[in-house]
Amino acid sequence: MNIKLLEHFVSVFEHRNLTKAAGAIGVSQSNISKSIQKLESQLAVLLFDRHTRDVAPTPAGKALYRDALDCISAMETLVSHARFFSHGEKGIINIGCGPLIHELILKPLIHQIISRDVDIQIHASTGRFEDLKHGLDNHSYDCLLYDVGELHTLHDPETYEVIPLLQAPVYVVANHDHPIHQQTPVLDYLFQHKWVLPPIPQRYIRHLPPQFQAFLLHSNKPDFEVTDLPQALELAEQNGLITIAAGDLHRDEWQQRSLTAIELPFTISSDIGLWRMRSRQLTPSLVEMIKMLKTLKSSKKPNKRS
Repeated sequence: MNIKLLEHFVSVFEHRNLTKAAGAIGVSQSNISKSIQKLESQLAVLLFDRHTRDVAPTPAGKALYRDALDCISAMETLVSHARFFSHGEKGIINIGCGPLIHELILKPLIHQIISRDVDIQIHASTGRFEDLKHGLDNHSYDCLLYDVGELHTLHDPETYEVIPLLQAPVYVVANHDHPIHQQTPVLDYLFQHKWVLPPIPQRYIRHLPPQFQAFLLHSNKPDFEVTDLPQALELAEQNGLITIAAGDLHRDEWQQRSLTAIELPFTISSDIGLWRMRSRQLTPSLVEMIKMLKTLKSSKKPNKRS
């Protein structure tokens, strides 16, 4: 039996819609429909009840779903081990990262990998949540490092395992000589200045005051948008822009910057976790990386804003 048939079956089972299932794994709807028909023919059992493009698993489909996951995981493990023995390919982890990950998690993680001399290679990319999730669904990423609150925006949260890693405050910052530090009330002036921002997770926006929500959703701001937080911080410092910062602003590397926190009448916090597909086998390298991330979590207690 072709393992692709089982992968197509799992996608249809999890999305309950042929179009969405096909898009999630990058094939056409007709292709995935033919795969389901072929699998049903080979197994001599009806797996789904069809309702136009939406489908509902039959009792047989529900019973065979877990078996299909086990078969796919076993095949992934076999291929992974075969690559290791034939090419020495080991320890490569592809990670999709949210905009705050570089400073809060990626830098200390890489430091641990180097200091422990662990045979792990990290290939990290940043992007918007929708694009990162699509990459995770399509197996372009082994995991995501992103805000855990996004899980509640999904129609299929049970598809993912999300491991909480780190909570940290998020600040709005500007150079210490920026006029915003002297203007009151600050929210009356905050959005009159030029901003640079990375993509902001939807959870943050929903918990902001109405003025801030309108600023992010219904205005022509930010004036400049970049892919990640380090870029935003560098541009803000060099060009007198307002941006955000995350984590401990008292650490040594931050003290070298001219950016300081703007006093606001509300707080923002990050809640970052590791996202993975439940249907995918945990590789030894990913298990080792998760252990290191949990070590980072235990060594960093949540910071309170002063």
